[in-house]
Amino acid sequence: MVIEKEIPPFWEWLLGSSQQLGALVQWVLVMLGLLVLGMILATLIGIGHYGPTRGVRRTLARFWEGCLDLIHISPRRVLGMTRLALQEAIRRRVLVAFLLFSVILLFGGWFLDPESRNPAKQYLDFVLTATSYLVLAVAVVISAMSLPTDIARKTIYTVVTKPVRPIEIVLGRVLGFTAIGTLLLLLNGFASYIFVIRALDHRHEVDPETLQKQTVISDEGDREVLRGETTAVFKHRHRVEIDLKTGKGQTDIVRGHWHQVWIENRGGRQHYVLGPPEGMFVARIIHLADDLTFLDREGRPTKKGLNVGNQWHYRGYIEGNSRMAARWRFRNITPQRYPKGLPLEMTLSVFRAHKGDIERGILGSIVLENPRTGMRSVAQNFIAREYSVFQMLIPRFLKAKDPENPDLELEVDLFDSLVDNGELIIEIQCLESRQYFGMAKPDLYIKVTDGSFRINFLKGLYTIWLQMFLMVAAGVMFSTFLNAAIALLSAGAFTLGGIYSQQILYLATEEQIIGGRSFEAAYRLLTGTPISAPLEEGPVQTLLLTLDAGMRWVYWVIGHMLPDITSLGDVRWVTSGYDIPTNNLLVKTFVVLGFVVPLLIIGHFILKSRELAK
Repeated sequence: MVIEKEIPPFWEWLLGSSQQLGALVQWVLVMLGLLVLGMILATLIGIGHYGPTRGVRRTLARFWEGCLDLIHISPRRVLGMTRLALQEAIRRRVLVAFLLFSVILLFGGWFLDPESRNPAKQYLDFVLTATSYLVLAVAVVISAMSLPTDIARKTIYTVVTKPVRPIEIVLGRVLGFTAIGTLLLLLNGFASYIFVIRALDHRHEVDPETLQKQTVISDEGDREVLRGETTAVFKHRHRVEIDLKTGKGQTDIVRGHWHQVWIENRGGRQHYVLGPPEGMFVARIIHLADDLTFLDREGRPTKKGLNVGNQWHYRGYIEGNSRMAARWRFRNITPQRYPKGLPLEMTLSVFRAHKGDIERGILGSIVLENPRTGMRSVAQNFIAREYSVFQMLIPRFLKAKDPENPDLELEVDLFDSLVDNGELIIEIQCLESRQYFGMAKPDLYIKVTDGSFRINFLKGLYTIWLQMFLMVAAGVMFSTFLNAAIALLSAGAFTLGGIYSQQILYLATEEQIIGGRSFEAAYRLLTGTPISAPLEEGPVQTLLLTLDAGMRWVYWVIGHMLPDITSLGDVRWVTSGYDIPTNNLLVKTFVVLGFVVPLLIIGHFILKSRELAK
C-alpha cells in the first residue's frame, strides 16, 4: 500500500484532540513567532539606518501601513496584476513546455514496455512523473525570475507609480503564474491520459481450435460452458470461459486486466467477440485497519515487529515457521457493507534469508479471530509475492474452531461468530523457515468498491497543482528582494530542501544514526574511519558529539520550516490503483495554504520596504 505516513481525520488534524494541539493552533503560534522575529529584525535594520528613535518610529509606521494594505486589497487591481502576469508568461513562450512534453510522449513509447508485468503502473508513473517535473520546473523559473527582470528593465515603474499596493503585485503575480501553470498542467494531463489509454488498448481474438465444451458442477446448478484460449497480443494470452446459455463470459486476469467475451450471430454463423481490457486502470476504495500489533517469537503481544536491517522502521517483520504473527484490528465490519464476505487485499513485503527460487512466492496463512470470544477460523494458506497485490475473498460462511474444543471445527457465519460489535482481528503468519513477511498497518485492507479512475487521475493532477502553487508562491517571495539568478537558486534550494525535509527531521529526531551526523560523518570521511567502528574516546570525540548535538536543533528548525513537498504529491496512489481519499486532499490543501499565506505576507512587507520607483 502507498501510505507511508498516516494522515489523521481532517477535523481532528485541524482542531486537535485531547492528546495534541491542532494544526490551526500550531500555525497561529508559528505565525506569531514569525511576526515577533520579523519585527525585531526590521527594527534592528531601521535603527541601523536611521538611529534608535527614528528607526523604531519608521518601522512601526511601515508595519501599520502594511497591515492596512492587507485589509484594503482591491480585487479589481489584483485581477489586473494577474492579467499582466499571464501576458508576461505567454510573451516568454512558457507554453513551449507543452511542446516539449509532447516530444517526451512521442519518444516515450520507445522505452516503455507494454509487455511488463504491470504495464499500467509503468506508463502512469512515466507520464505523471514527467508532468510533475516539467510543471514544477516551469513554475520555479517563471516565478523567481519575473519580478527581478522587470526591476532590472525598469518596466516595473509603470506599475508601482500607480495606486497599486505591494500585496496586490505579489498576489497578482502568484495567481497569474499559477493560472499559466494550471493551463500547462491540464494540457499535459489530458495528453498523458490519452497517451496511456491508447498505448495500452489492445484486442484479442478467441482461438476457435482451443475451445472445448465442458460441464461446470456447482451448488447453483450445472452449467454448459466453452473453455479455451485467446490469441497472443503483447506476448500474453488469456483463458476464456463462455456460458453457452447466456452467450457471455470473460477471460482470466493476466497482467492486471481481463476482457469481457460474448457470442454474436453474423450471417448465421457464431463469432466470438472480446471487449477492451478492463481492470487495468482502477481506483480502489479501501477500508483500512484501525490498529496493527505483533506477536513475538514466544507468542507475546508487542507493538513492533523485527528489524531485518533497514534503517527505515516503517515496516515490521515476522519470522517464518515461528509463533510470530501480525494482527490487524478492523472496526465497522457489518453485513450491510460486505454481504458476500470480506474482499481482502494485501501488499506484504517479502525478505528472504536465503534466495531459493525467487520467482516463487512465500507461503503464509491467514486467520480471523473474534476479539471478545477468541473463536478463530481455520487457517487459509496463501502465496505472498513482492511488489504484487494478493487478493482473497473471505466467504461469509466458513469453518472455525470451537474455543472450548479446538479439535472441533464448526460451520459458522462470519458476522455472527467472528465479528463482535463490528470488530474483527485478522492474523497473518509466515510459514516458511528463514523467510520473513514485512508489513505496516495499511498493507492489509478490505476493498470496499472501485471508484472512478478518471476522477482519481484528476485528483492526482490536483496534488501536482498544490506543489506547483507552493513553488510559485516561494519563487515570487524570493524575487521581491533578490536578483533573478539568486532568486532562482533560492527557490530551487527551497524546493530541494522540501523534498528532503523528512530526512532532515530524521537527523534531528533519531537518537542513534549509523555513521553519525554532520561533523562525525565528515570526520569519518576525512580520516577513513568505517561507519561501524566506534570513535576513540577523547577530546575529538567530545567535540564532534557536541557540535552534532547543536546541529540537531538546526536540523529541527529547518525541517519544520520547510514543507514536505514529496508527501504533497499523491500520484503514487493513482499509479498503484488506489482512490485518493478526500481527507488527504483536504489536509494537504490546508498545509499548502499554511505555507502560501505567510510567503505572500513576507513578500508584501519586503516589497513595501523597497523604494522601487523613487
